[in-house]
Amino acid sequence: YRDYVAAHQRIEAAVRSGPFYAVVTAASGMGKTSLMRDLGSSLDRHRHRLVYVSASHASLLGLSRFFAQVCHLTPKRSSLETSRVLADALKSQPMAQLVWIDEADRLAKETLADIRILAECDLEVPQMFSIVFSGLPDLVPVLASPALFPLQRRIGLRLQLQGLGRDELDPFLAHRF
Repeated sequence: YRDYVAAHQRIEAAVRSGPFYAVVTAASGMGKTSLMRDLGSSLDRHRHRLVYVSASHASLLGLSRFFAQVCHLTPKRSSLETSRVLADALKSQPMAQLVWIDEADRLAKETLADIRILAECDLEVPQMFSIVFSGLPDLVPVLASPALFPLQRRIGLRLQLQGLGRDELDPFLAHRF
């Protein structure tokens, strides 16, 4: 459908432009995860890596350990130590990282703020990887809270999937069946 295709194109263009922050919201079943999968299959695997995180109760320590394991690094005791090792590894990698955080509407505000800090933990690089926060429409007011202002102002891509329009339904059904 139109908004799905437009979202795919806009995220692909952002990936080619360099690190970015994005938000994709939609009701359940509207295609957020399908969009992530389609995007992952369309990216050049030699230039980009898509890291999918479905962690509604994640913490900074848990996320930094997860990212370290994805990069084949041994997580350290603290999230700060792990972030330092991760930053050094990401700077030396030829691939750009795109982190897709699903169910972001269920994350604590502190964790959302910490994700930004993790992405920007190295002074030599303004932003080490791109982040797409994906979730239900409830994510928009969460991000608008004063505590998340530093993150909110960095989000350059805001996308909302509405689902099929009536004019798109017949061609979609004909295609599927």
